[in-house]
Amino acid sequence: MIHEIDIWMAPMPIPSTHGFTGSSTAVGAAWRREQQHLASTLLRRHALSETVAFTVAPETWKFVEGRRGKPTVDVDKGLPEIFFNCAHAEDVVAVAASRSCMLGLDLERSSQTLQLDVTLFLSPKEQQWLNEMSMLERNESLLRLWTLKEAYTKLTGQGLSMDVSTIGFSLEPLGIVEGTRPNETIHLTHQCITQFQRPYYLSLASQCYPFDSIRCTYHFLDKQWELYDTDTKKCDYRY
Repeated sequence: MIHEIDIWMAPMPIPSTHGFTGSSTAVGAAWRREQQHLASTLLRRHALSETVAFTVAPETWKFVEGRRGKPTVDVDKGLPEIFFNCAHAEDVVAVAASRSCMLGLDLERSSQTLQLDVTLFLSPKEQQWLNEMSMLERNESLLRLWTLKEAYTKLTGQGLSMDVSTIGFSLEPLGIVEGTRPNETIHLTHQCITQFQRPYYLSLASQCYPFDSIRCTYHFLDKQWELYDTDTKKCDYRY
């Protein structure tokens, strides 16, 4: 059985720094978070409708808190069960959706430097592996590992409450090398996305039953996509 996963990605219609300079940067940051949340919400609704060939309209979806507070489709309202997860990084939003796989998604700009104490999130094997790298390779690998850990914690619904140093990943070959339970089979996908103005690392963790193979299909929306009608807040996608 091949499990289908669709990943939708889109740039924010307006640059996240638009119109905010100097003392207004705090306001700009709040505005950006609001826009990211709105873009993620509406792209999620569109992705879910695409998954069911628009037999459910984007504005019809209802959501409830599932296990560990993770949002899920409210199937008690007669809606089909679709698994999904959302992520955003600066000016790009992403949504993964599947009818058969639980999902965790993370997205990070590839050129950033993590402002974290790496000893708090690296496993012993990861620390040993990174210590053998050059500084440039180390910074890149740290960011890639971070996206994998974020995707994993979002899959499980634990978020950053989990001690991510208890689970270790390898990048080549891609996999989990420390910390999983014997009956836990998780598929990982990791990509460098170059379709936007700047490259991004995307990591996806998925869990499917029965476990067989997955097929990921990427959908990239261009900068002209329209988020919503400002009066009705209903989806109005043009791409």
